[in-house]
Amino acid sequence: MKITANQLRRIIREEYESFGVGDKKPSRFLHGEDPEDSEGGMALGQLNAICEMAEELAGLLNSDDQLPGWVQNHITVSHENLRQVHGYLMNAEGENKK
Repeated sequence: MKITANQLRRIIREEYESFGVGDKKPSRFLHGEDPEDSEGGMALGQLNAICEMAEELAGLLNSDDQLPGWVQNHITVSHENLRQVHGYLMNAEGENKK
């Protein structure tokens, strides 16, 4: 599957926005975590780094570039992992609003 740099940028932007990166810190804790833990802060830092690296990589790629299979595989696995986390958190958010 080939994607263009513009498509990759759009995917990154959508994923970035869907995670609410940059929003104010929530006043509640998902799934009963200890308020002293900082998983949310660490996750936001990692998501910011992912966004920056993805944007930089998207700027390096052209739609006709040929990439080694392992590179495409890493991108595919990263996308799938983020998609799963997104689905999980969106479902958890919906359950908390009920």
